[in-house]
Amino acid sequence: MTAASRIIFKSFLDLPPPERRKRLVSYLPKEEAEKLALLSFSHQDPTLGITEGEKLLDTFHYSWFESTLRALAPHDLSLFLSALSAPLQDRLIQDLGCSSELFSLKPQARAFLQKRVFEALTKETFPLLPLECLPQSPLNTLLFLSYPQKLKFIDLLSMHDLALELKLIIKKERFEKLMQILSEDERSYLAPLLKQTEHLSFRSMNLNKWDGNPATLRTLLRQRGINRLSKGMYGADPSLLWYLTRQLDMTSASLFQKLHTPLDNSLDFSRLQEQIINLIEPFREAPSKESPA
Repeated sequence: MTAASRIIFKSFLDLPPPERRKRLVSYLPKEEAEKLALLSFSHQDPTLGITEGEKLLDTFHYSWFESTLRALAPHDLSLFLSALSAPLQDRLIQDLGCSSELFSLKPQARAFLQKRVFEALTKETFPLLPLECLPQSPLNTLLFLSYPQKLKFIDLLSMHDLALELKLIIKKERFEKLMQILSEDERSYLAPLLKQTEHLSFRSMNLNKWDGNPATLRTLLRQRGINRLSKGMYGADPSLLWYLTRQLDMTSASLFQKLHTPLDNSLDFSRLQEQIINLIEPFREAPSKESPA
């Protein structure tokens, strides 16, 4: 039994009353019954239906499609682009230089082509759990944030690093310039951090040597936010990590995967997870209304 099948089976097995459930479990091989008993509750109820992988394509960042589609002949490229959503089409047409007209596809043809694209994106990966079968975790909320919201989340998380750095900056002018570059939300999140002791620190950003370019600061903060997120998600379900990285642009995802290493100190890891989960709460209360990519 595959991992996904086992989770779905357990979900159906949990539906009957306890006595009947116990009798049903007694018919299973001992080894299988033990595996079922160890399963945690799933993120959603798989008995209500499973989202097919190709239905998730709209949540993926457009950069993940480019290498697959770029290898296609012009006619085939137009055909596959026709199966994608309008936001993905617009960006990929621009990046891939597609000049051919798109096709008006019947639902069956669209579904077939979407499935082919999804298979191409997953051909070298492990067996993915359906979204509904992911183990319960507050981190699952990240999958339901739009792309701009994910970047905002990462940048806010980087304020923990910036709070440490700002305490080391002596020149008032440099401090004020840094604060002007930050968004209002970032300044609001940063303010209490400046009054607290940050127990978890990473390599210095050397902001005393910052060249004053806002883009340079933004790149540094994005890298620091990704570093905290990747290390705080160490040990998370592999399928969750796969879905999340496909929702990020390939550059950010590559950095996430590179930095996805364990912390030596378990207390630091707990603190980092707490920072991430606490930051997730406001996003959970504010559903996404932005474009996914």
